[in-house]
Amino acid sequence: MYIPRKDISLRRLSTVSLVTNLWSSGYLKDDLQIVFDKKKTLYKDRVSLTKKAKDIIQLYNLPSLIIGEVIEFVEWISSDFILYLDSLINNEFFLHNGDIGCIVKNIKWDMHGGIDEVETFKNMKYTNNHYNYIISTFFCLEDDIPAMWARCSPIYKPFSLKSMYSEEFCSYATFIIYYWTCKVKNRTFRIHILEDPMGLFNDIRDCSTELKMLVVSLHIYNIHAFKYFWRQLDEKERVIAIEVLCLIYDLDDLYVLNDIYDMLKNSVGIILFVLAQINEQQQLMVIEKCLPQMIVHFWQCWQMHHVILPLFETYISFLDASSYKKLFRRLLMQNGDYCPKEKLLYRMWMLSPPHLQCLIDDTEKRLMFFGNVENEKENRLFYD
Repeated sequence: MYIPRKDISLRRLSTVSLVTNLWSSGYLKDDLQIVFDKKKTLYKDRVSLTKKAKDIIQLYNLPSLIIGEVIEFVEWISSDFILYLDSLINNEFFLHNGDIGCIVKNIKWDMHGGIDEVETFKNMKYTNNHYNYIISTFFCLEDDIPAMWARCSPIYKPFSLKSMYSEEFCSYATFIIYYWTCKVKNRTFRIHILEDPMGLFNDIRDCSTELKMLVVSLHIYNIHAFKYFWRQLDEKERVIAIEVLCLIYDLDDLYVLNDIYDMLKNSVGIILFVLAQINEQQQLMVIEKCLPQMIVHFWQCWQMHHVILPLFETYISFLDASSYKKLFRRLLMQNGDYCPKEKLLYRMWMLSPPHLQCLIDDTEKRLMFFGNVENEKENRLFYD
């Protein structure tokens, strides 16, 4: 039985370390500073900044066997990093004094080349105690929240219990803030029926507050809150949570995410977390019901590309003709801009049994094999 995990090889770990060090060590500090001073936005210049990062990597004279893989990681990690950096710079509560180096040196990385959001938040300096409290509740930092609340000015104490029932704050995202505010004020947490416009709690109204909050966390793709509330559940409610997970991961609903990358990363993280917590029979149930959705999410999350082929090969029997064709069409919609994905899709097609392979028509095969005209020459060398 194959269960996808974020396992990482020494080679991959070394590659990630090389690329993240490129950004955190200050090699590109001057380039970032120029863009920041000029436009106050970095993401618009991500192409030029990523190109500069690639040029620096080329100076390392790396072996030809790994240079292509390293360049891929430069592309992926740099895009993530610049997007995150841009969000910090445009945060009015973040104290950076215009020094890009001050920001970069405080960013914390995980072993997969992603930003460790919790550790980075703890390491940064924000000027607003109210904002610190809000983010602490978002991450469910149980040990830090009471102190963050105590630092808030009475004028800015967020979302009083009374105001939470007003239409202005009728949002699932605010439920987590409300939950923690009730805890620090020793009040009873209640969810009014009018505050559930999507009916998330229709089938779990008699269940615990923690299960309802887990469903909210899943709905807004908050992996930090999801992990916290999962640990508060007993075994009976965890079984209910697994059933809810499978329902929410409906294929058509999943497509709404498109390329909202933070949501996709968190969705992948939630699936991996749950699979690691449950028994083998439950794992099979989740994979059988959610396989197409999992592949689509892993496809759009570069850190998980290495698990797609073994996952697909092991459980392809779970896909009927309709699900298979729908899945491939969805992946083809994401295809054409990035060569490694085209190779990955081709390998998936080759792993498919003949009765499924024939469902892909000639036009779709051409897109799958070559992606676009610019890639056709390069990809012919690979497929030939």
